[in-house]
Amino acid sequence: QLTRGEKTANQPRWSPDGRAVAFVSSRSGKGNVWVLPMAGGEAEQLTDVKSGVQSYDWSPDGRMVAFAAPVAASDSEEAAVKRRDDQRVVGRNVKMVQLWVVSVARDSAGRREARALTDTLRSVDGAVDWSPDGRFIAYSHVSTPLADDWPTADLATVEVATGRVTPVAATGAAETQPRFSPDGRWIAYVASDLP
Repeated sequence: QLTRGEKTANQPRWSPDGRAVAFVSSRSGKGNVWVLPMAGGEAEQLTDVKSGVQSYDWSPDGRMVAFAAPVAASDSEEAAVKRRDDQRVVGRNVKMVQLWVVSVARDSAGRREARALTDTLRSVDGAVDWSPDGRFIAYSHVSTPLADDWPTADLATVEVATGRVTPVAATGAAETQPRFSPDGRWIAYVASDLP
């Protein structure tokens, strides 16, 4: 058994060098990525997002982790929840999901600053996949994360260094679950029938 405690641990992923296991746990409040060294010691929190991480993936060199997380609630929204003024209207105030990267190593100030790779014009949907050279991340995105908008799923890649987004597949069908080939020349994906 690798993890213990009252909070769940899920989505385990080996680091590329096999020296650590990352997982998502809500032990700090919302579901964030934690890294557990296999040589011993305690798990360390890698991401710190108030909205919770939906999916993540190690970079091929193990130096970064890409993760998808919804836009965090505003201070007024959080205050309303604390007052128990927390009613929801379906389709209103939808939180778009962004793609982020964070360094596994701390900077000179001892921090890890996450950097957004996508804006909130479209919502990242599902798992992400790094290119073998670590320069690009393939992902699926939808117009909104609402259930009825699944047919709008398209594929894109984003260049990690610059944040430049390049469309890959955008048809009337839903394109999801992109995966780079081992040589990085191809992207396999799942496509629905035309809705």
